[in-house]
Amino acid sequence: LFRRAMDRCLVEKALEFESRMGHEVFGLLSAVLDEVSFAAPNLARYLHYGLTSSDLLDTALALQLTASADRILQDWDAVAGRIKGLAKRHGSAWMAGRTHGIQAEPITFGIKLAGWYGEAQRNIERVKRVRQTIAFGKLSARSGPSPTTRRTSSPAPWPGWGSSPSPWRPRWCRGTGTRITITLSCY
Repeated sequence: LFRRAMDRCLVEKALEFESRMGHEVFGLLSAVLDEVSFAAPNLARYLHYGLTSSDLLDTALALQLTASADRILQDWDAVAGRIKGLAKRHGSAWMAGRTHGIQAEPITFGIKLAGWYGEAQRNIERVKRVRQTIAFGKLSARSGPSPTTRRTSSPAPWPGWGSSPSPWRPRWCRGTGTRITITLSCY
C-alpha cells in the first residue's frame, strides 16, 4: 500500500504542505497521509506514531543507499566479469613489470589483470557488507525521554534486511568509509 502511494508523484503535494507548515518532514508525511488515508483510513493514523523526523530521514537515506548499493554491485559484477575475460584472453601476453615507477622483471598482462580482478572481487565483498550494514529502518519513538514507551533507539530490521543492535549513524559512517576505500582502490 505504501509503495503504491509512493509510486505516485508526491513531490508537488509535499512541497505544498511544506510551504504551509514550514517543515519538510511534516510536509512529506502530510502528503503521504493524504494518499494513504483514502486506501486505508485506519492505517493512516499510525503512519507517524512513534516515528521521529530523524527516523523518517534516516530510514529514507537507508533505502536510497541500499538501492544505490544494488546498482553498484551490478556494475562491479560487470567490471569484474570483463576483467576476468581480459585476463584469460591476455594470459600469456608479456609486458614490462613496474615497481616504484620504473621497469622491473617482465610479467604477463594476464597476471596484471588477475590482480585487478582480485581487487574488483574485494570491492564487491565490501559493497555487500556495506549494503547489509546500512539496510535498516529506524524507529526510536518520541523525542526526548518518554516514560510511556519502552522503545530503544536501535535500528529495526525491515523485511528482507539484516539485523544488528548498533545505532544508525555509525552504520552510515562505515558505509561512507567503504565507498572512499573502493574509490581509492581504483587509482
